[in-house]
Amino acid sequence: MSKKMQIALGAIKGALIGDAAGSVMEFKFLDRLPNDSDVVNALSLNGGGVFRLAPGQITDDGELTLSLLNSLRQHHGIYVSDIVAHHYLMWIDSKPFDVGRAISAALYVHKDQRKIDGLASALQKRALQFNSDSKANGCLMRATPLGVAAFNMTIENAIKMVKTDVRMTHPHLDCQDATVAYVLAIRHLMFFPEDHLGAVTVAKDYLTDNNPDVKSWLDAALEGNLPQAFPLDGFIKNAFSYAFYHLSQNAAYEFALADTLKRGGDTDTNACIVGGLIGALRGIKQIPSEMVEKLVNCDVKTGLKPRGDNFHPKNVQSWLHFVPTEES
Repeated sequence: MSKKMQIALGAIKGALIGDAAGSVMEFKFLDRLPNDSDVVNALSLNGGGVFRLAPGQITDDGELTLSLLNSLRQHHGIYVSDIVAHHYLMWIDSKPFDVGRAISAALYVHKDQRKIDGLASALQKRALQFNSDSKANGCLMRATPLGVAAFNMTIENAIKMVKTDVRMTHPHLDCQDATVAYVLAIRHLMFFPEDHLGAVTVAKDYLTDNNPDVKSWLDAALEGNLPQAFPLDGFIKNAFSYAFYHLSQNAAYEFALADTLKRGGDTDTNACIVGGLIGALRGIKQIPSEMVEKLVNCDVKTGLKPRGDNFHPKNVQSWLHFVPTEES
């Protein structure tokens, strides 16, 4: 397996595992922080939680990630915005059991307004109408496939791709630029495996030139000054900060997830975002195999929220056919 494929699988499956782990804790810790036992249970991916999920089952974070990856698969790794928008709408039509407020506002488009041509633009207009002030994390939670696809394009084109995608749901500049920085870090790791400081530098250079506010988040994270995970539990700053902190520390995958989960808050999304970036850093071979196996072998029928095959992690490796499988 090529290094690029190891990193691509690490990024995407790393994000999905984080989502599955955090879902067990979501909405359960409103009056206290999780303890060590809570975190160990979550990392076991045994399912349950408020949604009574199957072991290894993902939520909206992972399903939107797979929707984006599926659209890339159909076009050999090329980002086609109207097709991506179509996949996002197919997901919302599938009646997911959990949907964030900003995502919901952007994607509930009447079927009479769903011609493929211009669909991305229609979503962007709707997002501007309903989400212009939102700094929620729903754009960052799905972004790992963009980091993988970006290895095959210039930085300038990668930035354009990310902004196009983010504006479909979260048009605020802080959301756009935080997601660009995250994607550029994954792109860097695709070219320079395990170069954690280089990935941080790429993100920092972009933010220095484009967004002083988000750069201040990054600077604080690099100094270990991390935000609380609540009461602003869906704030994009939180997961962004945790992810780049652990990247800067060259953290092990499971350690980064555990540290993120014990902070409480929006546990599934925070762990998804951290898991994606640290999964890219470590590669699939450094993610515990038992976690990967529970993810890809999940039997959704054993929980109370069965979902379709298009939203199952078993598809990830075959959908990454546009990533080289052998070293060139």
